[in-house]
Amino acid sequence: MECPVITLTCVQTNAYVVQFNNSSTPGSTSFWDFGGGVTSTEDNPSHDFASSNTWPVQLIVSNGCGSDTLDTTVVVVETGIAEIEASNLSISDQGGILNLQSNSPFETGTILTISNLSGQLVGGRIHASNNQHCLRVPTQQLAPGIYFITLQSPSGQLTVKWFKTTNY
Repeated sequence: MECPVITLTCVQTNAYVVQFNNSSTPGSTSFWDFGGGVTSTEDNPSHDFASSNTWPVQLIVSNGCGSDTLDTTVVVVETGIAEIEASNLSISDQGGILNLQSNSPFETGTILTISNLSGQLVGGRIHASNNQHCLRVPTQQLAPGIYFITLQSPSGQLTVKWFKTTNY
């Protein structure tokens, strides 16, 4: 039997909720400490953090050979995730071009950006001009996965989750 070695990934799935994926091998038990007295023995728990912040997380994986401990931090960001309402905004990805179509024109000065799950900008900044109903963004360079599309206008911001399903 080998001693466990921790392999961990996490994804912010909604508001302040983070889904943890513990793919440590070979481990037989997992112990999570999310701080504030909140713990879990699930292999792949999700945790609802109180707010946007950098939060300490500890994972201990044990088996008959020993244990491995990982002390790390998780950055939880305010995403403003909203559901797309078909009557206002529709998104399609056609041939590596992301199309955002709005029933009403985008406000002049609106900026579209695409971020990955870590919050890094991965798509170009597209500026809407007056009376524009559709924004087009090349996405051939993006791998399939989950991204956040942010529309920042002078009067507010909307962030939506987008699932890219194919490579072009």
